[in-house]
Amino acid sequence: MSQSTRGAPAITLRASIIVLACALLVWTFRDLDLGRTVNLVSQVPPLALALILVPQLLALGLESTGWCEAFGVLGHKIPQLALLRLRVSTEAMAQTLPAGVVWAESIKPALLDRWCGVPLCDALAGMAARKYLLVLSQSVYVLTMGLLGFTALERASVGVIGVPGLPWLVLLAALVLLAAAILLRSLLSHGALAARLLALLLRLPSRRLRRALQEQTRRFHETDGRVRRFFEVGGTRAHASALWLLAAWLLESLETFVILRSLGVELDFTTVAAFEVALCFARNVVFVLPSGLGLHDLGYVTFLTALGVADPIVAGAAFMILKRGKEAFWALVGYTLLLTGPRRRDSLKLAAESA
Repeated sequence: MSQSTRGAPAITLRASIIVLACALLVWTFRDLDLGRTVNLVSQVPPLALALILVPQLLALGLESTGWCEAFGVLGHKIPQLALLRLRVSTEAMAQTLPAGVVWAESIKPALLDRWCGVPLCDALAGMAARKYLLVLSQSVYVLTMGLLGFTALERASVGVIGVPGLPWLVLLAALVLLAAAILLRSLLSHGALAARLLALLLRLPSRRLRRALQEQTRRFHETDGRVRRFFEVGGTRAHASALWLLAAWLLESLETFVILRSLGVELDFTTVAAFEVALCFARNVVFVLPSGLGLHDLGYVTFLTALGVADPIVAGAAFMILKRGKEAFWALVGYTLLLTGPRRRDSLKLAAESA
């Protein structure tokens, strides 16, 4: 069987998902008054349009700061600007490609090596530490906003899910994330996750793959050692870096709040943050869709309707135009940075000068 034939089912599945997402998008805005939507967007002042671009850059900057702290625990002093460049580039892939998160995570080790001079073992350990800190900080974010926006979620519950209980579902999602963070910490700090992954991969029926993996056995074990070091040596410093990531999560809600206010939708910040955490959790579950295409749009319109916003379909469509426009802008910047990134030699020189 040829390689193209073996890949056909996966391509068909991805294409089907995108078609379904587009169909959901069309269904969501089937009664849209396009003229009123364009008119609403055109009334947004230029200064507000510029302001909408700021939260994502600030969020990626804060996340990069937290990631720099994590690498510091592992003994690497990485220029924050280099990590910010990496995050803007990989976020472009995550937001625009089907299953973009998978593609973004796959390319990060190579970019950490090329742009920051971080060896593969430490790159993988730093990515594992970042993943733990992201899940931990997101659990705090969802729990806090769920509690602060409990009343708003309760008011919107029937309109969103058809029955009462939405705030309790959001709080349950926070507890699931917290449990996942605790489990991930246990696996990373006490187990041999990379070695176990290697053992599973070695069972695959491919001699070429097994041969290649056996040559990399030492690196798998070194990665486990680096990850254990993060939890053994890091202590308070390691977990303090999660505060930067928590601030980055909060900026996602601020971005939604700013866009809605620029369109004249006057919901308070806690209400916006409460439904933003619910949609953020749903978007992470359906990561195969680029930027939650279709499902995310439906979610915003549903929440705006349930919260009694006037003309929610027009407001929701205008909101998504501005939000997708913002994403397109940063995606263009990200792909430009990706294509014009420094060579590894330049990155090592930059890292040495900043040390």
